[in-house]
Amino acid sequence: MILVLSMFVCCVLSTLGFVKDRSRRYHFELLCYMFFGSMLMWSVDLAAAVAEEGAEAFKPGVAEIIDDFKLSLCVIAAAVVFWASCLKLTAFKSAGV
Repeated sequence: MILVLSMFVCCVLSTLGFVKDRSRRYHFELLCYMFFGSMLMWSVDLAAAVAEEGAEAFKPGVAEIIDDFKLSLCVIAAAVVFWASCLKLTAFKSAGV
């Protein structure tokens, strides 16, 4: 549940960036694809857990919450690093380097 909620927040923020960036200078569509893909994957995983465990899937333990939080941070960091790398690569190409 934590993973789905954190990716939902990231999806909303990247979508807002995509809408606000009319020049498409910052390529927010890359973040949208990465975060929406992650949210879809974890939503399917949550649905499978609910089908298997029932309401118990919504009652994670402290260790599970910490693990989900760490995984969310890792995925967000990896997506932002990849996005920044793509921005730098695009800047180098447009500068003719």
